Amino acid sequence: LIAAMQVVFENGLADEITLIKGKVEEIELPVAQVDVIISEWMGTLMVCESMIESVLWARQRYLKPSGLMMPSHSTLFLAPLSMDEYY
Repeated sequence: LIAAMQVVFENGLADEITLIKGKVEEIELPVAQVDVIISEWMGTLMVCESMIESVLWARQRYLKPSGLMMPSHSTLFLAPLSMDEYY
């Protein structure tokens, strides 16, 4: 949160951006809906961070119909691999 506060301040956006620390399911936002949700929730295979439920909850609860999710999608490339010599 401290690094985010510094970025907001150094870019002169302290009057435009409000940072709130806490679990999205437990905080109360000062507005009914938001324009953008930014979250680093993608882990191994895009879902193994255990945050996808929180991100989807936030989208349903707070995101305006015309709002943006960032990141909003990803591409997963897989390739079969055999490493029998290591087993």
